[in-house]
Amino acid sequence: RPTDNEYFTYKKRPFAGPSYQKLSNFLEQQNTDVAEDTNDYYQIIHNSFLLELMKQTICVSCKSKWNGDMSVAKREGLYCSLVFTCHCSNEIKINTSKQCPKTSKRDINIRSAIGANFAGISHQGLVKLCGVLNVPPPIGDDHFSRTITHILPVFESHKLNSMKNAIEEACSESNKRELTVSGDGTWQKRGFSSLHEVVEIMSTGSSTKVLGLERLSKSCSICTGALSIKHSNPTKYEEIKNKHKCEITHSGSSSSMETEGIYHLFSRSVRMYNVQYIK
Repeated sequence: RPTDNEYFTYKKRPFAGPSYQKLSNFLEQQNTDVAEDTNDYYQIIHNSFLLELMKQTICVSCKSKWNGDMSVAKREGLYCSLVFTCHCSNEIKINTSKQCPKTSKRDINIRSAIGANFAGISHQGLVKLCGVLNVPPPIGDDHFSRTITHILPVFESHKLNSMKNAIEEACSESNKRELTVSGDGTWQKRGFSSLHEVVEIMSTGSSTKVLGLERLSKSCSICTGALSIKHSNPTKYEEIKNKHKCEITHSGSSSSMETEGIYHLFSRSVRMYNVQYIK
């Protein structure tokens, strides 16, 4: 016989795999709690089921079966503070995400920003995904950019440590500091007209791992955007041009990006890691 409790039945699902481990390790480096608790993950649940759950409880104030309504006291992207108000006016408040230590940022918003970049959909893609899932919109575009800027140094540190460990692992396996490697590149779009490319060097041992990355770009979004005010506001244009960090790192053809990127990776291997790539 079905009961009201069947609304809330579920079976435990283990969370594992390379992507989960990488994200967990990354969040640990910015002092975000990643506990061994099996309940330490997010669950998407419809609001109506939360109300059904509350109606099966006893109010601590009026000692009667809870009967009331739910409201949102505060919302910040995917985080919100929920208030359950009983008919006797007693309130129960809960947060839907933890606050990251030493910051004012919420864990779910940081994770969603990282996830959007991992998936290659950025902010606009995340907005569309939230709309399809019928969940509140994520943090705004400016907030999203500030979040990425905030986590980028830790992300870069994690990336460098990961590649350094991969290099030491390859050296231990080959028992020398001269490594045979393979190189490959990926363009933003097919063909030889792409403005951006990422080149990587990989080990060739029993366990292939990325040893180095190089990003090359033929365009800069800030430079391109500033051109719109070059004639109408030349002072502001020069200010933007001189103060921003230009993203252009390649002046040749798109087809030569891969060769140049691999050359850069080879040329700095001794200086950065005391290792020499020989092939």
